[in-house]
Amino acid sequence: GGSISFVVNGEGAWTVDFSGGGAHITDAIDLDADLVLGFSSETFEDLLDGIPPDPDCMEPAAIGDETLMEKFGRLLVEPARGPLAARLASA
Repeated sequence: GGSISFVVNGEGAWTVDFSGGGAHITDAIDLDADLVLGFSSETFEDLLDGIPPDPDCMEPAAIGDETLMEKFGRLLVEPARGPLAARLASA
């Protein structure tokens, strides 16, 4: 279970809810999510392209249960750049 909400500066905000065994994505931020992330558009684009953040960089800004970062990472993997990436690419 768990939920992750994230904001990409200048692009939008999304929430992913992992309850029920799937990943339900909504186009809104939920500040009560288990993990809230903030990204610059450049850092998020790099993540979608498979480039991890620079360890010296302060991104993503994270508030909450950081153990959910692994689930977030799995959403961004191939094929087709992952289900979240595919959803965002169509926005």
